[in-house]
Amino acid sequence: MRIYSAANVARMLAENNGQLTIWLGWFDTAWMPHPARDLYAPAISGPGRVTYTALANGLVKFDVVRRDDPWAFAPPTQHGVGPAPTQPSARRQCRAHVLAWGAVVIYVCLTVTGFAVGYGPIGRHSTVAGLAGAVGGYLAAYVVHLGVVIALHTGRIRHSPAPGDNDPVE
Repeated sequence: MRIYSAANVARMLAENNGQLTIWLGWFDTAWMPHPARDLYAPAISGPGRVTYTALANGLVKFDVVRRDDPWAFAPPTQHGVGPAPTQPSARRQCRAHVLAWGAVVIYVCLTVTGFAVGYGPIGRHSTVAGLAGAVGGYLAAYVVHLGVVIALHTGRIRHSPAPGDNDPVE
């Protein structure tokens, strides 16, 4: 399972002089050109071949040719043009890595702590009680992680008024 993100495609386009062909397997996905703020943009799924071509005006043309397969649930060909992908800043990548490793540390610490509490004072050295504590610690880590993700995303998403919200009231 390979995922070719916008950053990967941008890097590979730069390395290959603006022309790139990627062969996608069954579970592979590739970036589809879309506006940068579109959070729900689709990806190109396999099996097939996608060719990206960097155009002179800062756009990227993509051509998708899928294999003739009865289980391919997408059109056999797709073509389009969209904005060129950009490399994320090093600072943003570093922040993402810190957040990801922080989540892993939280999961490990709370799971081990849950096992220790369940095994020790509560379960009186029972392995089953320790495993139950580990599950409880894991679920606590999930709730903490979910809270952090919600806090990060609500800080980024701005409310756009619905049509008619700014109309004067008569």
